[in-house]
Amino acid sequence: MNGMFFGRWALRSIDLTNFDTSNVESMVNMFGECSSLTTIDVSNFNTSRVTNMSDMFATGRVVNEFVIDSIDVIESNLVEIKGFENLNTSNVQYMSRMFCCNLKLNKLNLKNLDISKVEQTNSMFRQCIKLNGEIIIDNASISWYDTMFEGCSSDPNAKFIVKYTSPETKEMARKMVATKNPKDNVYLYEDSATLLDGPTFNTKIKNLSGYSRIEFVKAVPKMGVDVSAAQDKSISAYVEDNVLKIACIGDIYTGSNASNMFKGLGNITDITFTNFDSSNATDMSYMFSDCRKLATIDLTKLNTSSVTNMYDMFAGCHSITEFDLSLLNTSKVTSLHGAFYDCDGLTSLDLNQLNTSKVTDIGFIVAECDNLVTITMDRIDVSNV
Repeated sequence: MNGMFFGRWALRSIDLTNFDTSNVESMVNMFGECSSLTTIDVSNFNTSRVTNMSDMFATGRVVNEFVIDSIDVIESNLVEIKGFENLNTSNVQYMSRMFCCNLKLNKLNLKNLDISKVEQTNSMFRQCIKLNGEIIIDNASISWYDTMFEGCSSDPNAKFIVKYTSPETKEMARKMVATKNPKDNVYLYEDSATLLDGPTFNTKIKNLSGYSRIEFVKAVPKMGVDVSAAQDKSISAYVEDNVLKIACIGDIYTGSNASNMFKGLGNITDITFTNFDSSNATDMSYMFSDCRKLATIDLTKLNTSSVTNMYDMFAGCHSITEFDLSLLNTSKVTSLHGAFYDCDGLTSLDLNQLNTSKVTDIGFIVAECDNLVTITMDRIDVSNV
């Protein structure tokens, strides 16, 4: 069925209900350049013997596609491919340009796409600027994947996720994602990602404005400031409805240096740590320093099991009225210098809840806490101070 409907630019609909494709081995360019089609329904296709689907749904047209600077795209009107999830692609070897240049395509169910025998995926989703979806890469032997995602999901409302099944296919998926343009919203799925070091993260988010709350959220990152340590857009910071969202598909880990992360964010009233993991952090000095309007901090979300430095960690948090310090693991902490310095909202503080067995510096820990009436510290260990 190679080129069966190729170049039928005026064709607006095709009834494929009774098509028997059980013996077909190649569907190259089957709907190529059928630029007036808005929907193609392949629900009844039997593709169990098909080995080549190159250009099958490439209803747009690219002239001289191998010279990138002289691409001339004839706009396609294809919005949806119905029944694609039912196609058997277990024997397909070639998917080059399969959906290329469908500028309006946004509905495509790839959940059952089998690429286990595929050798070529070059330009497969190229110029599918509105496409939302995800693909699972289960084949690490694909030899040609150039420009696979070039121009894909570049629309601000489009997102495309590339998943994988093993360390080997993850590396293949990573190479495929690297074929996108910088502004394309194509992302490698990560179970987790690591933030920039604390001071650099702080500088990045201070350059944003219009927010009074911070939320760490598990979501597809939107266009924003890249705050990932790898600078691969796996973690994005952006403002939405007066909230600074720190978004990642998976969990967000700090590195060892979580110092200064939120320092000086004087207008922040709340921080939500939904998918935040600080188990790698050893330094939390100045982490919340001078967050003057921050009313509460959910200490259950802070993993401090590896932290050694809490110097001025909560200093200047004027609006916090209480701390349940039993929630902080301070078994490795050596410095609590000024940890609660200038916390004017505190009226009482139970320091007995802290493990201070390794603390060597506890100076100014509650200095300038002008409203502090009660300090409980009769069992505090200061043997190393």
